[in-house]
Order: sequence, then C-alpha cells, then structure tokens
Amino acid sequence: ASMSGPIADDVFAGLALRYESSDGFLRNTTLGQDADNTQKISGRVTLRATPTADFEAILRLEAFGNRYGYLGFGVPDDGARRYIVLDAEKVPSTDNSSGASLTLNYNMGGAKLTSITGYNHINTHYWYDFSSDGDAGNFQAQQTGQSLLSEELRLSGSIDKSIDWLAGLYYFYEKLDQHRNFATDQCTQCVFPPVFNPSNVVLE
Repeated sequence: ASMSGPIADDVFAGLALRYESSDGFLRNTTLGQDADNTQKISGRVTLRATPTADFEAILRLEAFGNRYGYLGFGVPDDGARRYIVLDAEKVPSTDNSSGASLTLNYNMGGAKLTSITGYNHINTHYWYDFSSDGDAGNFQAQQTGQSLLSEELRLSGSIDKSIDWLAGLYYFYEKLDQHRNFATDQCTQCVFPPVFNPSNVVLE
C-alpha cells in the first residue's frame, strides 16, 4: 500500500508499506511445524520540501524486516507435493535493515550544487541445522552486522549552452562484523556446505 500528497505549503510526503507471509514448502515432521515459513515487512517514508524556487530537500527513511525458517534437508512427500525435514531443532533466522538518505539541491544561478548523503545498517542472524535426521545440537549460527555511509557532492553547469561540465567528490565507508558458531559434536549424519568441513575449519 502507498499514499502521497502535500502536507503543507511546499512540503510533500509519501508513505509505502508492504507485508508478505508464506507457509513455505517444507514440513518438519519431527517437530510438527512448517520448516521454511517466512514473514516480511518493509516501509518507506519520503519527505520533499521546496522552501524557495532555488532549493530542494528530499529525505527518505526506510526499514525492512524478514523472519524465516531454515532451508533444511528433505525428501519428497508422496502425493502432497511438499517436502519433509526431520531436524530436531528450529531456530528462526532474521534479516533486518534500516536506512536513510538526504538529497539537497541548490541552484546557484550559473551552477547547481547537489549533496547526497546515505546511511544503511543491516543485521542478520542465520541459523542452519547440519543434521538430516533427529539429532539435536548440530548447527551453524551466524550473526552479521554491516554499516554503510556515503556522501556525494556534485557541482554542475553549462557554458554558453554548448558545454556541460561536472565536478564532484565521493566518500564511502563500510564496516562489517561477522561471528560464526559451529556445533557438530552430536552429529551422526551431517551434510556440510562447501565453506567448511567436518573438522570445523572455515575454508573461505
């Protein structure tokens, strides 16, 4: 759903929301639950102000949240067109992000000055069961935090309407933290993704 329109003189606003859910395609018969069900929600708010004919400011705020079950190992379920997983544990995984951007435009007569500032922060928690049977305590738990900041300054104009020119500066900063926990001590039958082996050695 979305809506937009003026909220004051020279001030405009927009709002957009989205929600999505799914039961998924996997059924955990050990726990009696859907295995890969998902819930997603996102939203964006936009504000635009034009206090003068030469100045414009645009602010955007957005957020996203995703909660989902793991993609476990399964075998075809005859007749039901679904899949069965036997894992003895289920820990929901999450993806959450939030961000903002601010765009400023100023017409100086012979040139136009533009500033674009952006920030985004992302948190993820990914949980994955190694075992394809009812063994418990065999999993990977991965947590990631990421922050991004950028700034663009741009000055543009034209000379005698025949030559366009552009000059600018750009700055970008990124920080990424990731923590992984592997638990395989109780694993009697495990399948390991290619990034590591049963000795708990990361191969990336």
